[in-house]
Amino acid sequence: MSNVLIQIGFPKTGSTYLQEWFKAHPSIMYGGKSILGFYDSWEIERYVQQATYFQYHTIKLSAIGLRGNVHQMIQSDFTNNQIDLYQARLAETMYRLFPTAKVLIVTRGFKSMLASLYTEYIVTGGTAPFSAFFDQYKPGILKAYNYDNLVRCFQTVYGEENVIVLPFELLQDDPNKFIQSIERALQIENSIQFATSKVNASPTKKYLYANLRLSNFVYKSIRFFPLAVQRRLYGFYARLLNKRKNHFLIQKLALLSKKEIEVEVTNQMLAPFQSNAAVLKERMAFSNYLDEYLLM
Repeated sequence: MSNVLIQIGFPKTGSTYLQEWFKAHPSIMYGGKSILGFYDSWEIERYVQQATYFQYHTIKLSAIGLRGNVHQMIQSDFTNNQIDLYQARLAETMYRLFPTAKVLIVTRGFKSMLASLYTEYIVTGGTAPFSAFFDQYKPGILKAYNYDNLVRCFQTVYGEENVIVLPFELLQDDPNKFIQSIERALQIENSIQFATSKVNASPTKKYLYANLRLSNFVYKSIRFFPLAVQRRLYGFYARLLNKRKNHFLIQKLALLSKKEIEVEVTNQMLAPFQSNAAVLKERMAFSNYLDEYLLM
């Protein structure tokens, strides 16, 4: 009998690494944005004709309702402030569709998360300094990264024993242990040796500084156009950024730059997150990372 694994992903929490592991594992069927590994009914018909079946079929979903790139997500989801409602409905809907599924959630410590989220904001066209970025989107970020809400939503419908929660920090420190934790929780029949090379690495601080400067230059250069034209032009620029991870022009600007991006996450910024991760405190996987989740 095949089972369903629902991966609930936050930005920059090892999702790309997990997807590569899913694709490489002989017991798991994965297909990017597919449902259970199938893109259409034709693929189901082909699957029926093959002799081999998978132990798990996967579905990847966003924990924060991500649409398009992170810059677009911030502009919409973080400002409409309905992410907690989305998470509750997501859990309920998945349970109605797949009541016997297992759920995998990977979290990230709050300080690291804020810095990483700002990085994604810059590389997709963001123009604000970190402090202004945080002040503007703070209410939405607080709701999006309320791990208590997300985990409890899924535990309520699936039961605690069927919701696997792991820290991204464990993947950073010991990828093999991270993968083994998933295999044990899922009772995977076949364990594999998987390459632990880093994927989807973050850009350097100099690259980020050059990216931010270029985005501000583009934004100021088009501000004399009508607003509708500004939006189209800047949207085109943001799409160009989103197509490639490292752009030649920005790399050259970074080489010429003597400055680096400064991201200072203060204790005052972190204070509101102190009540967002209590549900993680008693989980064994988080025992070495309590400080990252403000649980000390």
